[in-house]
Amino acid sequence: CTRECVVEASDSCPTELECRVIDGEKLCAVPEGGGCCSSSDQRVPWVTGLLTAVLGFVMFRRRRTAHA
Repeated sequence: CTRECVVEASDSCPTELECRVIDGEKLCAVPEGGGCCSSSDQRVPWVTGLLTAVLGFVMFRRRRTAHA
């Protein structure tokens, strides 16, 4: 977020950034309302449950086939 840019020019920043006026300076920055990565601060509890179930199933199947 330190590269200077031209607000009117569409190619003055890398594709994942946009030119914005920040504290009176024109800088390349992350677009408002989003980021350049797919992480989130929201919790997704079903993912943990699903991963636990899959891991349990794999462990159970592996243990059954080893004794057969």
